[in-house]
Amino acid sequence: MRIYVHDHEGVDVLDADRDRTLADVLGGPSVLWAEDRDEPLDTDATVSSLGAGAAAHVHKGNGLITVTVSYNGRDLSRSFGPGSTIERVLAWAVGSAGFEVDPETAHDLVLRLPGQTEDLDPGTHIGTLAPNGGELALDLLPSARFAG
Repeated sequence: MRIYVHDHEGVDVLDADRDRTLADVLGGPSVLWAEDRDEPLDTDATVSSLGAGAAAHVHKGNGLITVTVSYNGRDLSRSFGPGSTIERVLAWAVGSAGFEVDPETAHDLVLRLPGQTEDLDPGTHIGTLAPNGGELALDLLPSARFAG
């Protein structure tokens, strides 16, 4: 299985037999998080525990990251595993547990780092944006669209 190992420095790609343990494949004990999960993986688990597909994404990180999203003068916070994607955070922020944005408006919203003009890639792990873990601030804004 191909394993994409994300951390605050980037991504390493490893190929591993499904019967090896995660600790063995990664060269020792680490706190690992499956993509879009809020509980760490058991490093004694085998590679096959990552799923039946040909590839899997994991994130090396110390703990949960509290993400605070700002939208229309309000802030909401929630903790996510560092392997959670921007897509997952956006779904929470616009959904019923977040700001409850109507679907038509939500379709045009994106997440950005405060003060930045570039939309964050939906597949980015939040742990890459919070290298020291702990906290991450994001702005929920309309996507920049060019009229043609």
